[in-house]
Amino acid sequence: MLIEIKQQIDKFPRMESHFCRAKTSKLYLHPDLSLSKMYTFFVEELEKQGRNHGVPSYATYRRVFKQQNLSFSSPKKDQCALCFTFHEGDESVKENLRERYNLHTAEKTAVRAKKAVCKSEAQENPYILCAVFDLQQVIYPISKESAIFYKSRLSTFNFTVYNIANKDCNCFFWDETASRRGSSEIATCIFKSLEEYSEKQKIVKANLFSDGCYGQNKNSIIAAMLMYVVNKFSALTEITLSYFETNHGQNEGDSAHSAISKAIATAGSIFMPSQLHPVIRLARKKSPYNVIPMTYKDFKALSKEIRILNVKISESGKRIKWTDIKEIQVRKTEPDKLFLKTSHLENTYDCIRLKRLLKNPLDFPVAALNKHPINISRKKFDDLVSLCRGNHPVVRIPECQQFIFNLPHEKNN
Repeated sequence: MLIEIKQQIDKFPRMESHFCRAKTSKLYLHPDLSLSKMYTFFVEELEKQGRNHGVPSYATYRRVFKQQNLSFSSPKKDQCALCFTFHEGDESVKENLRERYNLHTAEKTAVRAKKAVCKSEAQENPYILCAVFDLQQVIYPISKESAIFYKSRLSTFNFTVYNIANKDCNCFFWDETASRRGSSEIATCIFKSLEEYSEKQKIVKANLFSDGCYGQNKNSIIAAMLMYVVNKFSALTEITLSYFETNHGQNEGDSAHSAISKAIATAGSIFMPSQLHPVIRLARKKSPYNVIPMTYKDFKALSKEIRILNVKISESGKRIKWTDIKEIQVRKTEPDKLFLKTSHLENTYDCIRLKRLLKNPLDFPVAALNKHPINISRKKFDDLVSLCRGNHPVVRIPECQQFIFNLPHEKNN
């Protein structure tokens, strides 16, 4: 029976961590699964086979599960390892970590104080934007039907830009056939928001805040996009992007992610990405979120074109290490410079001077990122098609079946 338990567990599709892909080999099951739900499915399978006797206990099932390198979701870490170790450690541990912990706390406090000042400034001046941005955890189709949990599911992404001065929120929504979740996608979402605020509010300054995920938010691609924007829109003169201290990225935008997650959980069966649009929009009924389908720009190519990474040494003589950067700033008055800080406690900026000017954005047209839809794996496509052919209630409607059969996918060799 232990082998059968493991075989049933192995049927559930695995995913990599959304937030810690480079740091862990642990794989994750769909976040809407739970150990009790999996055990219920296992018991139901035995009952369908007429095996009502000798059903293993929940404790046995849990013991087998714990032997696997699995977890039920890939949540953003709410607990900071450094803070936890310092607070829970004995005096010798505290003494060894005190200097590092004090600096960590000072950085955390400084960036939050800066955000509070920028928020007040934006509330008083409509020509100043203060916003936080973040990518929500991957959203998957949901259903109470057990069959769907054994199938690979289409990934959908939601990136929010939350105006903390007036609580407006843009939700940029796409699925894995439209694009991935890399820096060019993130840069395009930020670009679209800044474009909107520049055209509608004629903003002159933007203060942005985000976590310091290097693969998505803290890199030359985002920097290139900001330099492009500040020179493209006539009224905008300055953009500052500040990164929260590691593991302390909680912010006002989390309220949107929470509301959206709750709305999806109570919406019933959802299978097509288009079904998620009204759910996300009305997750906040008083002031609905703006749901924006996306087409993406290749800001990575722009970064290469203006050769940001070719500059290795700052004007102060320091070697550039992008992972250490805490804040970047771009200014219309100095289009060949990218200003930066490696600490929120610093009062002045260092900078790097680009080898190519971005003063006239028309000289650097930004091409579309994807010329064709992105193929999903053959296994995922076959899993989705099998749901259709099995006539499961969640995909019984013709529009849903047509959507599945038209998904771009890898062909058999």
